Amino acid sequence: MFLLRNLFCDASLSRVYVNFPDPWYKKRHASRRLLQASFFELLFARLEAGGKLLLTTDSEPYFRQALILAENSGYYRITESSPPSATLRTKYATKWYAEGRSFYHASIQKHTGRPSPIPPQIRRELGMHHALLNGSIPEVTEFDKVVHHFEDGHVIVLDVMRMIGQEGLVFITRTHEPELVQELFIQLRPARRAQADLLLSVMNLGKPLATRGSSEAVRAVSRWLTQRGLTLCGTYY
Repeated sequence: MFLLRNLFCDASLSRVYVNFPDPWYKKRHASRRLLQASFFELLFARLEAGGKLLLTTDSEPYFRQALILAENSGYYRITESSPPSATLRTKYATKWYAEGRSFYHASIQKHTGRPSPIPPQIRRELGMHHALLNGSIPEVTEFDKVVHHFEDGHVIVLDVMRMIGQEGLVFITRTHEPELVQELFIQLRPARRAQADLLLSVMNLGKPLATRGSSEAVRAVSRWLTQRGLTLCGTYY
């Protein structure tokens, strides 16, 4: 859902392949299923006219439920058939085929209507967030977890580490946004080229996305630092 919602624009996809999605059989896990009414609504917006979802699964209950949801949406034309041979060549599909399992396949084709635009939920931003501060790097002997809430998400500052062999601190944070969780390392170090004493910035470790969550993570750490005597002199969040 994250990829479909945030990386593709409306009417940009000709084919979407879903092979052996996790059926999440337990009732309490039903909300984790990919193939839900909201998925077919979003898929309708992202598919071009005549575009298709090609679904293959070994779970007949999940398969039947998915077809009912697609049909009830009123957006699709459904054709059941045998699965293409290519979908049965994976390690697990080969094993299941040898065990005599049944497989189910359908082409779910967009055929009607003009969808309402569905914008991305995650706001991608240019450049990574940072802040400039004046003061000295604080001595940290103990640390209590910090939780910072914002609209549709929150940040947890889990811990802080001192860098070995150089000046600085690294704050370990986790951001929670709709359909996206990121682990971020936010570094406080001397600002050698900026008009400030210290630079607070998101490290590139893991190639994090610049989103509202990373912005709020820098804000949360900045607030923690100002509560310990540092002063903000410039922000980009």
